Amino acid sequence: KTITINKATPTVTAWPTLDAVTYGTNLGAALVLKGGSASVEGTFVITDSYNAADVPNAGTHTYNLEFRPTESNKYNVVSGGTATLVVNKADQELTWSFADCTLLPGQTLALDATSTCGAVSYELTGSAISVSSNTLTAEAAGTATIKAVDAGNSNYNAVESPEYTITVSESGYTR
Repeated sequence: KTITINKATPTVTAWPTLDAVTYGTNLGAALVLKGGSASVEGTFVITDSYNAADVPNAGTHTYNLEFRPTESNKYNVVSGGTATLVVNKADQELTWSFADCTLLPGQTLALDATSTCGAVSYELTGSAISVSSNTLTAEAAGTATIKAVDAGNSNYNAVESPEYTITVSESGYTR
């Protein structure tokens, strides 16, 4: 008589998870499985192909998993698990060499704010100044405020500078 003994299929009691990362982390560092348990010894693996050097965009990304038993001659591979990678937006840097100042009407200043995303704009309050492109112009006597902002994008959070006060005066100025 011939007796055929088939491989047993282990039970996966918990699929592993992935820790959340911040945008800028490459997949090699991001796709580190945490936890997971099965009825026999083995390893959980991500079955989707990926380049470890790639940097995923902010958002959620789901990867297919399988459990590979150590004793592959006795146990079947178990497929069907998934792990979700959450990639959070990164904070961005905003650099700006500006300070409170007093200007004469008609005087101009070059604005030099830069940010990680490179989409800096300027928010003004008051009518004493105006901004066109990267040039601030003192329009008329009075007080105004200005701050640099970058609204961010799909991978970076918004950022803004402190608010600075500009006094436009008919007599004298400081910078």
